[in-house]
Amino acid sequence: MVADNDNSMDELQQRVDAEKAAKQAEADAKRKEAEALNKLLTPKEYRFCQEYVKDLNGARAARDAGYSENSATPQASRMLTKANIKARIADMQRRIAKMAEIDATYVLTNIKEVGERCMVKEDFNPTGAIKSLELLGKHLKLFTDKLELDASESLSGIIAKLLKAKT
Repeated sequence: MVADNDNSMDELQQRVDAEKAAKQAEADAKRKEAEALNKLLTPKEYRFCQEYVKDLNGARAARDAGYSENSATPQASRMLTKANIKARIADMQRRIAKMAEIDATYVLTNIKEVGERCMVKEDFNPTGAIKSLELLGKHLKLFTDKLELDASESLSGIIAKLLKAKT
């Protein structure tokens, strides 16, 4: 009986430690993004970010930001690896989505509506119907081959899941 209580306490402590680690990792990621956002961009880099969020075309964004035709693609590739540029682009995309009132609910509702329209018998569109169902299924993780693990699980539980997945 005492051993069961010790195991329960150990598992509880492991869960608490895992939650603390996850919160710390999230805080660290937010701190790094904030630091990157605060790092100044050159005028060309800022213009690149503005152009990139329009259509996610790096070479075009680099050309429009003032880089030469010949160097546009390598410049875009280089800039998209810089933390401060990635953070600025992510911030711009969040702001655009917020202004446009686009969120997961909006996207999912419209995918569902398009799918329902495509499945009307009189105007049946199998391609559109399948695509909308595929997108909704992906959102619900119905078609994943990945094994998802929960940080609160015990090591033996994770190993059992992995062994089960292999068979």
